Amino acid sequence: MDLLTTKTTKFLHKVPLHHSQEVVETHKDAAVFKIRVHLNFELERKILAYGDSVEVLAPKFLRDRIAVKAKRMALKYTKTI
Repeated sequence: MDLLTTKTTKFLHKVPLHHSQEVVETHKDAAVFKIRVHLNFELERKILAYGDSVEVLAPKFLRDRIAVKAKRMALKYTKTI
């Protein structure tokens, strides 16, 4: 899995999502991490917990799945109570 981080780059350097995590690219305010892991519900929850501070770049099916969940979350906050 490839993951782009922005606001959480320093934190993810110190507290990795997974022990296989490695830095692929670094930029001024962002980094790309590669993680070799079996995709599971817990990992999806961790990714979603970072909100707009992370973006799944690959694999595409995980990127799409996270996007669907993020859209559903956003819809909940656009409804009036």
